[in-house]
Amino acid sequence: MDFEGKNVIVFQGKSDSVVFATTLTEEGGFRWIRYSFKDGKLLFKEGVLPDKKFEEKFEESSEDEEIIDRDISEFKFEYFASDKEGWKDSWDFGEKIPKSIRVKVGYFHPFLITIPLSSKEESETEGS
Repeated sequence: MDFEGKNVIVFQGKSDSVVFATTLTEEGGFRWIRYSFKDGKLLFKEGVLPDKKFEEKFEESSEDEEIIDRDISEFKFEYFASDKEGWKDSWDFGEKIPKSIRVKVGYFHPFLITIPLSSKEESETEGS
């Protein structure tokens, strides 16, 4: 997707939010999804892609966000780049997605969600 003049993968993460693109299974096409944490609430928001006002819509808080949970004492996303770089508190739009996302929820022990990241180039480089 074109974002700020660059062709990027739709994936951005901060310590309190994550935005990514996925497919619309029944209708076809793509949509963006955002999970965010604010004032003890886990929030969900989505929209259809492509969208010229994409950045404005996912950045701003609004009344159309769905509240998933209201009583979370702590919530944090972390993004695993590589063994060399380790875990990061944020991930910018770019050419790659993180290898893993760690989600820490206040009333649970931290758990990992693994997002596979493999390209032919990367696999060949790691195998050398």
